[in-house]
Amino acid sequence: MLKNLFHYLWEKKFLQYSIVGSSAFVFDFASLVVFKEIFNLDPIMAVALNQILIINYVFFLNKYWSFKSDGQTVKQMIKFGVLMAWNYVFAILWMWLFTQLISFTLEVNLFGGTRDLWYLVVRLVNILLAVSWNFLLYKYWVYRKVY
Repeated sequence: MLKNLFHYLWEKKFLQYSIVGSSAFVFDFASLVVFKEIFNLDPIMAVALNQILIINYVFFLNKYWSFKSDGQTVKQMIKFGVLMAWNYVFAILWMWLFTQLISFTLEVNLFGGTRDLWYLVVRLVNILLAVSWNFLLYKYWVYRKVY
């Protein structure tokens, strides 16, 4: 039964998408922490920069590995760009909403001092929301096979 579930998810592209997404999640959080904690950027600027890296990473891995799409790269990039523009704006507005407008804190002793890590909780919820709509839009719109 577990083997059948694995095969089904692999055939439906969801498993590859999940692997790309999981690695992007790690890359996303790591780069966000580097920009915020090491380069001392504001959380909004940090997420704005890290999204540029993540968007490119996700496009090429999903195109060539998850969805094995071999054609219409320019059209796919345009569609992907529209979706990513939405995700980019949503990520920045989401970060602004929950770090500036609705100001919570999550203070943790880290890197030799107390750090407010609320921005990571905000980003996690944002990613979970985006995952829900991105798979369907990738499969049926961005990387859709045209016969």
